[in-house]
Amino acid sequence: MKVIRSNVENIENEVVLLYKLTKGKKNKTAAKLKDEELMKEYLVDVWLEYEDVDKDGNPITLLSIMSGDVVVVAQSATLQRDFFEILDIVGDRNFTIRFVDGESKGGRRFMSCELVGVN
Repeated sequence: MKVIRSNVENIENEVVLLYKLTKGKKNKTAAKLKDEELMKEYLVDVWLEYEDVDKDGNPITLLSIMSGDVVVVAQSATLQRDFFEILDIVGDRNFTIRFVDGESKGGRRFMSCELVGVN
C-alpha cells in the first residue's frame, strides 16, 4: 500500500489510524452501501487516497473516508472525482457529505457523493 494524500499530516506514522482506514473489519465498501446508508449524512473526519493492489495484483487507487467509527472505502472513479471536487471547494474546512447512487446510460449502478454542508 502506498499513501497518495490525506488530510492527516504524516499519516504513515499513525499506524492504528492507517490500519482502520485500509484494513479494518468495520470498513464498508461504497459500492455495497445498503439503501438505508445512502442519503445519510457523514461528517468527514479523515480521508485517505492510497494505492493498493486488487486480487490479481493490479494497482488500484482507493479513497477511504472516516466519519466517527464508520469507514467507507471507494474504488469508484466517479465517487473519487466528486469527493476531490468538493475538497477543492471547501479547502481545509470540516464538511459533511452524503453518498448517493445513480444509474449510468448503460444501466449500471454507480456511487457518488455530494456536499451537504460546511462546518
